[in-house]
Amino acid sequence: MKAFQHWFLPMIVALSVLVLVSCGDSKEEYEKAVTELTNVKSELEKAVTELSKTKTELSQARSKIGDLEKSMTEAQEKIKSELKESVAETAGAVQEKLAASEKQVKDLEAKLKSLSSENADLKKMLEKFKDEYAELQKKLGGAVQVPTQQLPAGLPKRP
Repeated sequence: MKAFQHWFLPMIVALSVLVLVSCGDSKEEYEKAVTELTNVKSELEKAVTELSKTKTELSQARSKIGDLEKSMTEAQEKIKSELKESVAETAGAVQEKLAASEKQVKDLEAKLKSLSSENADLKKMLEKFKDEYAELQKKLGGAVQVPTQQLPAGLPKRP
């Protein structure tokens, strides 16, 4: 058994060395893995740079959107204000025209009433003149002749 123990320890060491040597990666595989990791690291750095640029662009776009929304709100407020002013001015002008039209209507109604009253007075006078003319004809006994031609409206011209 002592002989077995004497050879046992060197055998285990030799087997361990063989196992460790045979289990290791070859230098080519190691270099290939390092190259791949380097490429992945490079691509990752590019992606981080692109992400940083994208974040900056996103921040700028958000800022621009905020500015545009502010401008749009200001423009809407300005339009509302101008519209209110325009409506107020238009309403004022319409009210002035309406007041002028109402005054004109009242004036025309008063004139119509005056003319209607004058017309009624003239009709009464005409009836009165007709009656007087008829009385004169009766008194004169038909000696008055009605002119057959219409008299000129103006004065006769002097030769």
